[in-house]
Amino acid sequence: MSSLYEGAIARQLFFCLLYSLLLLPVLILEAAPIAPHLRITSGVRALARTSLSIGNGTLDVELATDQSSRETGLMNRTSLQATEGMLFIFPEAKQVHFWMKKTTLPLSVAYINSHGRIIEIHDLEPLSEQLVPSSSSNILYVLEVNRGWFSEHQVLAGDIIKGLPSPCLAE
Repeated sequence: MSSLYEGAIARQLFFCLLYSLLLLPVLILEAAPIAPHLRITSGVRALARTSLSIGNGTLDVELATDQSSRETGLMNRTSLQATEGMLFIFPEAKQVHFWMKKTTLPLSVAYINSHGRIIEIHDLEPLSEQLVPSSSSNILYVLEVNRGWFSEHQVLAGDIIKGLPSPCLAE
């Protein structure tokens, strides 16, 4: 039984590595058009960005793919454009907890499963250190946007997000 499990993990790692190697030339070739969209905010290193389609809206999101960027998130930001957000990508599906420590912006958060389906949406209180846990242990992505964005764009739990990057990007 354990050899079947180890084989499945080895296959998953192989496909993540293969995906990364195939994606690398594309990222290099597209780096010039993407570069103008990268920015450094409050002395924080620039994060990669992508576009997501949800409901009747499109978002330009920064990607938080490593532990440091996931921990910092939107802390200390003073503004977030109406069409912007941050997508947190985790290396494996799990239960997550979010809070608003050092975050003055009113935000909404969507917990998203490995299939890109929104499991739940929460409004978060600025500067609150109260943890807001996901009800599911199958969360692979979390999307933070300005509070009210989901309702303004008729986005509900159960909706699918288009354009999510591979979880292989997460560290």
